[in-house]
Amino acid sequence: MHATQLTLLHFMWSFLYLQMSELAHLRTLGYSSIIAEISAAGSLAAWEPGQFDPKKDWERMLWAWLKETVAAGKISTPIYLGYGNKDSFLPAHQLIAQILPADHVRKIPGGHDPETMVQLWNLFLDCPALD
Repeated sequence: MHATQLTLLHFMWSFLYLQMSELAHLRTLGYSSIIAEISAAGSLAAWEPGQFDPKKDWERMLWAWLKETVAAGKISTPIYLGYGNKDSFLPAHQLIAQILPADHVRKIPGGHDPETMVQLWNLFLDCPALD
């Protein structure tokens, strides 16, 4: 991996970590009710978002986009997901993991904490697809 790529990845990690710590009280992939709704449908593919106002319902907008774009294979930028098996956002991560290629998902022992994130970060840095 080139030094420029490492610098960019370090910047992105720092930014995301700050954002996540400041917004820790939010379910950034959606509050538990939307996650439960999608889980009850059986999968993101089976879930129907229904009518919604994207300006007022960011959760439905996000998950509808994931369903219509990512799950349908209509995205050109690869998405990678890493999480700990005891992460507090595990149900949402599991839903997203279902729509990503298996080699784009890393699940390791750990929670939603800096130690687990650093381990995941290192796993992704070693990923040949990122070279």
